[in-house]
Amino acid sequence: MPKWYTYPKLNGCALTDIFFAPQLIYKTGITTVGSPYHRNIEGISDAIEIFSETNEEIIKKRLRKRNVKYVVISDELLEYLQNTPEDSFYKNLLKRNNYKWLKTMSDKNNSVLFFEVAE
Repeated sequence: MPKWYTYPKLNGCALTDIFFAPQLIYKTGITTVGSPYHRNIEGISDAIEIFSETNEEIIKKRLRKRNVKYVVISDELLEYLQNTPEDSFYKNLLKRNNYKWLKTMSDKNNSVLFFEVAE
């Protein structure tokens, strides 16, 4: 079981796969940037744009704009993000290419990758 499941409650907002968002909200009580609901088009767009971005400063700026404290993704390549550039934020996280401003909070063997935004 992923380490983050043991947290009783998390404060702040998480950037996550839009289809994983409901489970994350239910398990932790955290809010998310995007979720798979038609009333959250802006959140869905922001999540996809951040994950697709290659410029680290733009990524950080967008995370700050959305007050993101956590980034949570599955270690499986998501179909709707598979065409992002090889150096995109999403694919770098999958490759475990950590950014200095992200603190890894999940164990290496977890299927869910959990990061805390340190900056």
